[in-house]
Amino acid sequence: MDVYRGLSTQAPAFPASLPREARSAGLITLINQTPDRIGSLMISTTQASENYVRVIEAAGSGKAADLAEVDNARLELMIAQAEAQNVMLQSASAGMEGPNLHFARGQIASSQAMIVWMRHNKQLFAGHQADGAVAARDMREHLSTMNAEVTNMEQSLDVFEAELAAMGDFRRTDLGLLYGSVAISLRESVVVERKMVEALDQLAEAVRSGDQEGYLQPTTRMEALARERMRLDASRRQLIANAGR
Repeated sequence: MDVYRGLSTQAPAFPASLPREARSAGLITLINQTPDRIGSLMISTTQASENYVRVIEAAGSGKAADLAEVDNARLELMIAQAEAQNVMLQSASAGMEGPNLHFARGQIASSQAMIVWMRHNKQLFAGHQADGAVAARDMREHLSTMNAEVTNMEQSLDVFEAELAAMGDFRRTDLGLLYGSVAISLRESVVVERKMVEALDQLAEAVRSGDQEGYLQPTTRMEALARERMRLDASRRQLIANAGR
């Protein structure tokens, strides 16, 4: 936070001598908004983290009232982290095209579905009325977006691989082989993301029916899929890093 406070909050002005296309204008707007958005997520995650530490320390008393605060504080932290991840994905994917753009958008949609679920649980833990049907509907709206982006990702991969196959000798060069390996890895990610949609939909159904015990199977599956998502991402990064040596 000390470093952030010392940074400029104003992006450099776009040179007036350069043509400004519609797509460029959108990117410029996003870039100009990024400092404030990152600052907001840093503040919110810091506050949620500090609150979680405070609640955990208080729970050491063993008192029921203090213990009851733990789940709520944990969910607040998880929501703040998910929102921060979405901000970073939105910023990182600005200007992207092809499979990676749709992959990022799909992950954002999955996080938004999870945020709906976590906020629903916060209401339940606080003893408030929470409409499971509404929460499930909202989750599934995000899942519909996620599913569409995964389909777009797959179709974009089809185009990418067809273009690579048509490049003759290039596809047998080191760079061509790298592109091919990345495409194979992204195909594996498509499978993971489709399974994530299924698990989230199962969770949405448990929310709709009010079956909190039904959360266990889909959330356990989602944890495993999230680890696989991260493993594939790390392997792609390593492929690219090794290619630069």
